[in-house]
Amino acid sequence: MTTGSFHIDGWAVVTGAGRGIGAGIAQRLCEQGAKVVIADLDFQAAEAACAALREQGYTTEARRVDVTEEASVEALADAAVQLGPLVAWVNNAGMSQRVALLDLTVADWDRMMSVNGRSVFLGTRAAARRMQPGGAVVNLASISSFVALPSLTHYGASKGAVVAFTKHAAIDLAPFGIRVNAVGPGTIESAMTQARLSDPEQRAWSEKRIPAGRIGQPQDVGSAVAFLCSNAASYITGAVLMCDGGWTASA
Repeated sequence: MTTGSFHIDGWAVVTGAGRGIGAGIAQRLCEQGAKVVIADLDFQAAEAACAALREQGYTTEARRVDVTEEASVEALADAAVQLGPLVAWVNNAGMSQRVALLDLTVADWDRMMSVNGRSVFLGTRAAARRMQPGGAVVNLASISSFVALPSLTHYGASKGAVVAFTKHAAIDLAPFGIRVNAVGPGTIESAMTQARLSDPEQRAWSEKRIPAGRIGQPQDVGSAVAFLCSNAASYITGAVLMCDGGWTASA
């Protein structure tokens, strides 16, 4: 990649890319020139997303991955480097769940930390072991990393961990020429938010709360991620780029 270029030359892996935000990220990466591995626990969803991008003329591959399992993530990374140079890895796969703190179980807590936290560690390590200097890792944080909302204690804690991990990983991997950043989505149209945003009152509350006055789209997050994956962001590492329509700025 030429210094300062937004073009991405090589292969990128996006986890949880079968639908929603992950699919939006994959779309933007393809538009920036990357070849993309669409990885998802739901292989049929990954194949469908892959086919949709291929119909647009992009080069993509579908792979199944369980981001909480070390062997599965390592196998995904091995498959990716066999395709060509691995230049970007996006730890997008995650989960959300609303449970009041007093009703929260240890199983709820452990599952959230595994899907949202352990997965970021496994993905970042697998990618960094195989990347050449100039590679980029982007982790998906959240407004909940910084803003407290009811019944999201374990979710917020897991996303706060993503931010801390991103900063520490950026320091550890800088000597190898690998950048690590995070994107913090706000309220985005996706499967995770569908139930809440389908309620007119909840949707109106969100739109009023967001200074930009609208709900975000997966492609909004994709644009932020694609920038951080490109060499235009070559001097940016350990940063969190909020993509929330100004929510955290006004919190």
